[in-house]
Amino acid sequence: MTLSRSGLGAARALFPLAVVILAAIYGRMPKTRATPIVSASGLLRGTVHVESVPKTIRGAGAFVSEDTYHLPAPYAGRVEEIVRLPGAAIRPGDVVVRLRNPEMEQQEADAALNLQVAEAEMANLRAQMRSQHATAISELATLRAQHRDAALKNDRDRLLHEQGLMLDLDYRLSSNAVADLAARIVLQAERDKALDESLDAQSAAKQTSLNQLRERVAAERRHLASLQVRAGVTGTIERVQVQVGQYVAAGSDLAVIVEPLRLKAALAIPEAQAIQVRVGQEAELETPHGAVHGTVARIDPYAVNSTRTVHVHLTAGGPPGIVPDQSVEGIILVGQPPGVNSVRRPVSAHENATLELFLLSPDGITADRVRVKIGRVSWNTAEVIDGAKPGDVLILNPLPEAEGFEHIRIR
Repeated sequence: MTLSRSGLGAARALFPLAVVILAAIYGRMPKTRATPIVSASGLLRGTVHVESVPKTIRGAGAFVSEDTYHLPAPYAGRVEEIVRLPGAAIRPGDVVVRLRNPEMEQQEADAALNLQVAEAEMANLRAQMRSQHATAISELATLRAQHRDAALKNDRDRLLHEQGLMLDLDYRLSSNAVADLAARIVLQAERDKALDESLDAQSAAKQTSLNQLRERVAAERRHLASLQVRAGVTGTIERVQVQVGQYVAAGSDLAVIVEPLRLKAALAIPEAQAIQVRVGQEAELETPHGAVHGTVARIDPYAVNSTRTVHVHLTAGGPPGIVPDQSVEGIILVGQPPGVNSVRRPVSAHENATLELFLLSPDGITADRVRVKIGRVSWNTAEVIDGAKPGDVLILNPLPEAEGFEHIRIR
C-alpha cells in the first residue's frame, strides 16, 4: 500500500508520540523480582492448635507505691523553707519542711522566763531554810549549854544544902532552874522538828512547781523543734504540697513520701468490665523494660469517670527502671472459655486485629503470605478466628526483608 505524501508526514509526526506511549507502558510493566530467602534461625514459629484462650481485660494506668506516707504539719505555722524537693531520697529524721510560729516562740520565751523566776525563788527559799535551820541549831545548843551549867551549879548547891550552908529556898530555885532548862530543850527540839517539816513541805511544793515549769519549757521547746518537720520513713519525696510563705493549719498535708522499691500498678478498667474482675486474679503488666506478672490485690468500690481502679500487686517485684507514676498497660485474666483455635501470640498483636503473616509449607522450605484475623489475646496466646487452621505453622515475627513479597524461601 502506498502512502500519500500527506499521510507520510502525519505518520512521521505521530512517531515520537508513539515512542513516549510505548516507553510509559513499558515502564509500568511489573519487573520480575527474585523470591527472597530468609534465614530459619531468625524465625519465630507458632503452630495453630485448639486450646482455651484466657479471657482477659485490658487497662491502662501507672505504677504507684505500695506504701504512701503523708507528712502532716504538727502545728499551725508559716512555711519558712522547703528543705527536700520532689525526687529527693530521704531517711528517718531528715528535715523536709521548716515552719515558723511566732506565737509558739513567745510561749517558749515566757515559759523560760517563768522558770528562771521560779529557780531564783527556789534558791532564795533554800537560803532562808539554811538560815532558819542554823538559828534553830544555835538556840538548841545554847539551851543545852545553859542546862549543863545549871546542872553543875545544882550539884554544888546540893552539897552546900546538905552541909547546911544553903537555904532550902535557894536550893529549890537551883533545882527548878535545871528542870526548866530541860523542859525548854525538849520544847525547842520539837519546835526545830516542826520547823524542819514546814521547810521541807515548802521546799517540796516549790520543787513541784519548778518541775512543772521545767516540763513546760521542755514541752514548748519540743513543740518548736517539731516545726522542723522530719521524715519518719526511708523513701523518696513524691510531691511537696506547700510553698514557701504559705500559712498552713495543724494537720495540713505538707508532702507525700513513697517507697520506690515497693510498687504496684493502678489500672483504670471500664466500669462495665470491672464487674468481672476479682481479687486474686492473675495479671500481666507491659512495661518498656519487660513484662511483669502480678495479682489483683484490691478493686476500688466506686467508679470515677465510668472507670474503676484495679490495684495489681507485683508477685516478683518489677524490672529495674520502673518508677512511680510511670505509665503501664495491664492484662487481667478473668476467665477460661472453651477451646478455640489459638497460636502463640504474634509480635505486637492486639485484640480483634487482622495480621499479615507467613504460613509455612508442610516441608518448611517455603512460606506464603496470609491474612490472619485475631480475636482475644492474653500475654502469650492469641485466638485465631480466620486465616489459619489447626496444624498450620505461622511465622509470628515481622520479616522486613520480605516486605512486598507474597512468597519466601526458608534456608
